[in-house]
Amino acid sequence: MNSDRRVPFLIILFVCIMTMLKWIQNGLHSSWLLMILLLIFVGMLGSVIFISLPRGFNQLKLTSKKLIGLYLAVIWLAILWLPLGLFGFTNFIKAAIPVSGAMFTWITVNRQVIVISLMILYLLALGLTLRIRKFLVLLLSGDEAGFIRTLKLAWRDGSFGDLVRSWLAILEMVVAVFAIITGITAFNHLISNQTIWFISKGLINFVVPIVELKTMLRLFSSSIHFDWKSGRLWVFGGVSLLLTTVIGAANVNNGRPPRPQTIIVHRGVIDHNGTGNTIAALKKNSRFHFPYVEMDIQETKDHHFICAHDDTVSIPHKRPQEINTLSLKTVKKIPSC
Repeated sequence: MNSDRRVPFLIILFVCIMTMLKWIQNGLHSSWLLMILLLIFVGMLGSVIFISLPRGFNQLKLTSKKLIGLYLAVIWLAILWLPLGLFGFTNFIKAAIPVSGAMFTWITVNRQVIVISLMILYLLALGLTLRIRKFLVLLLSGDEAGFIRTLKLAWRDGSFGDLVRSWLAILEMVVAVFAIITGITAFNHLISNQTIWFISKGLINFVVPIVELKTMLRLFSSSIHFDWKSGRLWVFGGVSLLLTTVIGAANVNNGRPPRPQTIIVHRGVIDHNGTGNTIAALKKNSRFHFPYVEMDIQETKDHHFICAHDDTVSIPHKRPQEINTLSLKTVKKIPSC
């Protein structure tokens, strides 16, 4: 067990710095800045993991090999944590990935296969990682064993029961995070007040990352104890909570008054009174004079635009074809179009 009293303070400091980094990225929206912030994040996370290791391991001298192994493990851990939110960085990373129209269409058309395949690969990768979760502790021990030998030792020292406990720890974290966010959201639904809303957002930004980080450290055999009888911890935690709340309130996307509601005619029809995305529907419903009409537009291979809801069209005796792979002449010959 780690009895280092600095660890709870370091965890809270980590949460504050992560909140500030997210605020910076949310304001500037720079892909290059995001890379820099992620490097800072990995460095901070590696430091927290190393200091929180069971007593004795974090007092060892880090050789270059151990340092490389530590941060490679942290980077891999961060990748595995992406579907779990990565302390709020997942949304920024997704937004920074360039996706062309053709790529988006392909992903949309094949979304079921992609999602199922990625889920299987992710569960396998996470399961194997949890099976050898003692790798980092063994790597940072006094033994100068190579990476392969350390992997074998980690695999040997793991067990089925240990793997189950690891999965349960992650499930417990997911349930706890869901309960915290749902509970705070329900409270705000009952009491509509902007000040309470800001405080609630600060609580989420403060408490949720602590829950996630404690679970992550728990997987490295680190048992972190928050001594809330300590006055210093209360003061430091209170100031940090105030800081995360202020940072959330200072976000340029928060606090804006809601826009007045606008009715938009979906696909040109009202209460299913016509065929969507057709000129007939537009003519029929234009008499209601709604301010906006939404239509689904697809681009053909030869860069013409047609009204179609789906990314694909059904061709008799053939599998569905993506519209952006067909010419306008071909699309016009399809009976369903």
